[in-house]
Amino acid sequence: TVAGDLRAQLESVVWPACYLSFETVGTTVPMFLDLAPHERLPFLYSARACSRPGALVSHRSFLAPHERDGSRELAERLLQDIGSEGSVIIYSHYQTRVIRWLAQRYPDLAEPLQRLRERLFDFESLIRRHIYHPAFRGRTSLIAVVPALLPDFTYNDLEIEDSASASASYAYLAKGDYYSATRAPLVRRDLYAYGARNTLALARLHETVEHISHREQAHGAA
Repeated sequence: TVAGDLRAQLESVVWPACYLSFETVGTTVPMFLDLAPHERLPFLYSARACSRPGALVSHRSFLAPHERDGSRELAERLLQDIGSEGSVIIYSHYQTRVIRWLAQRYPDLAEPLQRLRERLFDFESLIRRHIYHPAFRGRTSLIAVVPALLPDFTYNDLEIEDSASASASYAYLAKGDYYSATRAPLVRRDLYAYGARNTLALARLHETVEHISHREQAHGAA
């Protein structure tokens, strides 16, 4: 079921656009200096550029080193990879909080990070306001919405299939002695793959919602 003016909301996206997803980790005993217990440290992002819905142009990602706090490098690379034009499409307000955290931690980057925040388009908010599906079961998280609207899309072929596993894997990498020297690079590879799948899911979800919108628009005109 579609409610409200979904088409108008979708048309507010400025193209070319970029899909952005972060992963964070917080531990009881901080992994690095200057972190509080349970403070969420961003360690991975995936940024996928599109010229229009369904037209993927490029994918860039960054996984912080696990031997030290790499959040500044993450912020600097993010600003380079995102560029300065077009909407930045995220899923959930949590991604906004990550950018705010980076701006607070690195005041010299606060201005460009604020400009980035002004370009954000929260796709979960759009789903919550305009799309209803019984398989959502009252939820609009990505893990609820993707199986309902993209039944053939899966994470099952990945070694890391969910956010909790991604956070735990990075925390164990940071521990230093949990993974062997040969296993650690494979875990980092798996983290990159998981991040890339998240933004691919968001891009496919956007494309599907565009189709739903056009179908509803044609139905209304008939």
